[in-house]
Amino acid sequence: MYLNEHEKLRFTATFSSCMTFQHSLKAFFYAAIGFLFCGYL
Repeated sequence: MYLNEHEKLRFTATFSSCMTFQHSLKAFFYAAIGFLFCGYL
């Protein structure tokens, strides 16, 4: 799947960045509608 180690690292970094952005956005919107995270932390 990967030609070299650099491509694997680049793919992993890109995927991680996208997931971090997606989860941050989701957390923001849940907090905006009043969902309380305290009970789940």
